[in-house]
Amino acid sequence: MLGRGAEAISIPYAHTPQRQPEILSREELARLFEAAGNLRSRTLLMTTYAAGLRVSEVCALCRRALLAYDCVVYAKPLPGGPAQVLDYLARDTHRVAISNERILGCDHEQVRIRARDNRSGGKRTVTLPTAEFIRRFLRHVLPSGLKRIRHYGLVAANHKRSHLAAARAALKMPEPQPMAIEAAEAFFARISGHDPCRCAHCARGYWHRVATLPPTPRCRDGPS
Repeated sequence: MLGRGAEAISIPYAHTPQRQPEILSREELARLFEAAGNLRSRTLLMTTYAAGLRVSEVCALCRRALLAYDCVVYAKPLPGGPAQVLDYLARDTHRVAISNERILGCDHEQVRIRARDNRSGGKRTVTLPTAEFIRRFLRHVLPSGLKRIRHYGLVAANHKRSHLAAARAALKMPEPQPMAIEAAEAFFARISGHDPCRCAHCARGYWHRVATLPPTPRCRDGPS
């Protein structure tokens, strides 16, 4: 065209606006998860959302395909022995939301904690209202019905007693000794060396139970 080749002609196309992704707020996600009928459905819904699965991928999941292959856990002894395994698992199973050493001070209105500064890599002091600190702490508490540690195989909860009895009979092992259950007050007194029922101020009087408060429903925030 006018002495120019076809490759020199560039006609821009009309700009088509792209659809922006719709992001749900925390309140909307909380209502979405609470709409599930039971704990199992809520757990599956939260897992699906956290994994970023599409609806077609969720619908394509087939229980028969998952059970087509026998899954065998490969385990081998570690150089450090059982103590190394317990030390590794305890980092997650016995981790608390915040350690006592990070709490610098508190009163009826606010709590001062020590947190990590992502910019400098050091530490900084954060002051939070008491209600906000409790809200953040309760987000790390597992809801009712969920367990941090679950046992499988011989120690599964459904048939633990019968399976362990059959295993002991096959190995010709004696019956285990009944476990001695120690009260919480006796355990605290044995570990700390102080009587928890005695008044810490006068060291002469003792605490007495006046009333027992029933448990109240826990207020949990939506997923982060």
